[in-house]
Amino acid sequence: MRLDNLLRFDYWSDGSVTVQPAGPLMWLVVAIGLLGCLAVGGLRRSGRTPRDAAFAWIVASGLIALVGLGRLFAIPVLGLRAGWLIAALLALVPPAKRALGRARADGLVADCLRALSFGPPRAAGDWSITTAALWMAAHLFGLAVVLANLHLPVLLAPALLAFLLVPFTLSTALDRARRRSVQFWALSSLSPLTIAYLTTCLSFGGVRFKGALNGVLSPLLSLIVMSALAFVIGGRWAAQRLEIGDWGFVRRSALLLIAASLGWAAWAALALRTHGVTGSDPYAYAQMGVDLATRGTVLHPFPLARLAYALDIPLHPVVHVGYRIPDGSRYEAPTVWPPGYAAFTGLAYLLAGERGLYLVTPLLNLIALIVIAWFAHHASQMAYQRTPAEDHVSGAQCQATHARQPHGQDEARAAPDAVAALTVFFTATSYQQVEWQMVPMADIAAQLFSILALTLAWRARGSLLMAGLSGLALGAAFDIRYTQVLIAPAIALALAPARCETREATRATLGGPLLSYAWRLASCALAAWIAASPVLMYHTTVFGGPFHVGSEELTNFSLVRLPETLGRTTDELNHYREFGWLMPLILIGAAAMWRRSRRALAVLAAYAVTLFLFHVAYAYLRLRDILSLFPVLHLLAAFGAVELWRGASALRCGRCAWIAQRLGPAAHCGDAIRSTLNQLLAIAAICALSYLFVLRAMETLALPVTRGFGAFGYLAREQRLSFERLRQMTPNDAVIGCALNSGAVDLHAGRAAFRPAVWTPDELIRFVDALHAEGRPVFLLDDGAELRASLATLRARYALREVGRLDLPYYEAVGGGSQNRRVPLFKIEARR
Repeated sequence: MRLDNLLRFDYWSDGSVTVQPAGPLMWLVVAIGLLGCLAVGGLRRSGRTPRDAAFAWIVASGLIALVGLGRLFAIPVLGLRAGWLIAALLALVPPAKRALGRARADGLVADCLRALSFGPPRAAGDWSITTAALWMAAHLFGLAVVLANLHLPVLLAPALLAFLLVPFTLSTALDRARRRSVQFWALSSLSPLTIAYLTTCLSFGGVRFKGALNGVLSPLLSLIVMSALAFVIGGRWAAQRLEIGDWGFVRRSALLLIAASLGWAAWAALALRTHGVTGSDPYAYAQMGVDLATRGTVLHPFPLARLAYALDIPLHPVVHVGYRIPDGSRYEAPTVWPPGYAAFTGLAYLLAGERGLYLVTPLLNLIALIVIAWFAHHASQMAYQRTPAEDHVSGAQCQATHARQPHGQDEARAAPDAVAALTVFFTATSYQQVEWQMVPMADIAAQLFSILALTLAWRARGSLLMAGLSGLALGAAFDIRYTQVLIAPAIALALAPARCETREATRATLGGPLLSYAWRLASCALAAWIAASPVLMYHTTVFGGPFHVGSEELTNFSLVRLPETLGRTTDELNHYREFGWLMPLILIGAAAMWRRSRRALAVLAAYAVTLFLFHVAYAYLRLRDILSLFPVLHLLAAFGAVELWRGASALRCGRCAWIAQRLGPAAHCGDAIRSTLNQLLAIAAICALSYLFVLRAMETLALPVTRGFGAFGYLAREQRLSFERLRQMTPNDAVIGCALNSGAVDLHAGRAAFRPAVWTPDELIRFVDALHAEGRPVFLLDDGAELRASLATLRARYALREVGRLDLPYYEAVGGGSQNRRVPLFKIEARR
């Protein structure tokens, strides 16, 4: 028998042990139980054992004997091992009762409630060494039980406990260096683990919730959440010993969370980044950068267009998806997407080659997260500048409860830091944010420059330079994604003079408030025009006018399909990895922002609502199209979380005693009961926030380890190597027919490609015959469902010889996604 079996619930509840009678050695267990009853009875008669202990031990000994008899005679319920476990627990009741009495006298329960509710530290007194030792031993045993039932090594229990005690150990070492006494009450930081033990017992006891809430009872999830909470509480107690204060601790924790989010994002990028591009959008953005770096233009040559023109057949099959029809002279074509992002991919390709092409978007994502932190900090700073009148009352009440609890200016400085950190965390762990940084797409860059433009406009405050920089960012966002021009009203509103702007400040610029505002608008508009002018000149040269674009997607805007698009998009936004779990916090944050700073909320609404209303009319809307809205929603969620936290702080400070008065008769509701009730409500709010954060982010955070990731246009390392094999398997002048991998064949294998599925059988045969007449070898890569008819046509006319199989994406019907398969490569030869 393994020792860790004694810690597992399924071992004690195993009903198979009663299927057949136990061996004769079980009589020894019965004898031990009976002897125990006699021995305890004798000790009780001699007066050496207290009455309550003797009673518990006699019952426990008798239960041991009864279970032994149940095993000997295979009695179904009586013979379960659980009876021995109950006997052991009964035997421990008397010493546990005395230990709990000692712990209560030491103030352990009150300290744990203060720790869980993030209340003030203990003012005087401390635990005894015995209480501290028993508390540590209890947690070591509890962690061992949880880990054993999760089928994890039990030896992880002391390692995890040692990690959770790092803040306590460091503060203790500092106390000894300063010749101060050790504060054992700081071990109350381990109190959240009791919730993990409780959920483990409930989970293995068969308690279940419906839906996603059942995840709350997951022992592993509870262990992760409560361990993190215990570490945070330990850090807070250590900060108190260092005389940093709560809000100083919040500010340092916020910086740590931002750094951790950036570090995780960098790790995820290195672990999950694509090793190549295929499909339409990802390939086209990469190809534009390569062409700009190597040829000085974003136009791409399509040599096979010459043959299509000569044969007078449709040209779409000789052009990769996402490119327009080439001209009839140089056979070059632009993409249907804005060319602005090519400046980044092209520069990255020049500096670092193909590897840089795939790392530039993750790098921009890191920059975007930093800008989002600045954006969230400034927006929440505006909100907390106007503190409600009740904060003065609460400050006085809290000072009476806890003189060291900082308020007012300290809170106003620390709260924006917390909002910024949570906004960065929410954005970094959004699955859409992770997905679209792994391929060279323009959505992350559009988000970066849009948020930067809004933040710079907010920061202008009479500065023409800041207004101009905001305009440059707006122009860059337009260059990257045309629809970002819709944030211009939000920029104009952010540039408007605030109500608190003084006359002296406005006179110091160029006149009164309106004239100053006009100058800022003009500076912003001029800078935006300058930044957008290269793209407008490109439009004029390629499409014949500054406002003519390559995309024809305006035809896909449909008010008739708006309800369908709205419903689908709302469902996707409400996914638990995006905003499903955050929606209550978003509503709380919006209400709190309305109460604190309606101007800030109006700017955010002008930014988000305008973009969303425009895009929701697009029938093929995807979440990445509105990725620039995510930081705004994450800001509101973070603001709501901080306000909920401040509400929990209000509870523990006694500001919500009226709740207790309504839950029970006022005559029986004393200060102690109200304080305990407030603490329990605060604990519930804090635990809800902790679970919410982890439930939303845990799958995304695990992606660098699980590698459960795939995106449109994404190529794994093996798939990228398959294009190298394709290059080696085909001559330099080979022409390869395929589906959506045509761009990747061109870029990675260096072979001319066409998409035969678009042609009629006659057009396809004429094209292949013309290639054979020129002496060019022709191949077909069966990488998509759309090629079935083309493959049948070619089999009927030519001899198809399989020359190999390659690990590549296989594309289903249009809109059906792709699968990773080993697709065959055929050489098309004339029949002999």
